[in-house]
Amino acid sequence: MLGPMLFCLAAFFVLYVALLLLRARLEAVIVAARLQPAIAARLAGRAEMVALGEQHLHQRAPELVQFFGVALHL
Repeated sequence: MLGPMLFCLAAFFVLYVALLLLRARLEAVIVAARLQPAIAARLAGRAEMVALGEQHLHQRAPELVQFFGVALHL
């Protein structure tokens, strides 16, 4: 009589642990989804924005010489 009861108890325990792991995974996904925009907003707050018109994108100055990490622009 004790055998089937122990089997049910062990099965319940395995399901309970699986649900706990699934809940922890879900909570981690929720936290990650909320942190991603927060980090992007934090980084964007310190960024300097430069507005470029369409003509500026096509009028790049070429780099002539790059010497020791310094580029000469014309």
